[in-house]
Amino acid sequence: MTAWLVVPFVGHFVMVLLLYIWLLVLRLSAVRAGHTRPSDYVHANADTGLAGRVQRNLQNQFEAPMFAYAALAFILFANAATGWDVAAMWIFLIGRVLHTLVQTLSENVPMRGVVFSINLVGVLMLVWHVAWLAATEMVQ
Repeated sequence: MTAWLVVPFVGHFVMVLLLYIWLLVLRLSAVRAGHTRPSDYVHANADTGLAGRVQRNLQNQFEAPMFAYAALAFILFANAATGWDVAAMWIFLIGRVLHTLVQTLSENVPMRGVVFSINLVGVLMLVWHVAWLAATEMVQ
């Protein structure tokens, strides 16, 4: 069961790593083309266009996912993993991938909100399980 929980975690890590590489390539291209200077990246809003969307998406990877990973750690530590958690992690990963694709490859903000909701369902499932585990532990 644990392996099926860890695979989406690793998948998300790989996606974040690819986003870092993509952003680096975009920034290097902008510098080579003379659109920016390396010193421009001292400021958080130096990226524009596609690079700006990739940078913002990369930042998103450390917001809501934090709750998924905190819940995952609790579930693993409690040795309480279930099929529910596996489904939640895969929903989380699929939602993250879709959100990344929409945010980086389009400017469709309403669609981005819709696909964000997918990964949020996975996060809510995980946190709900943690709350259930805590509540049942308190009753005992």
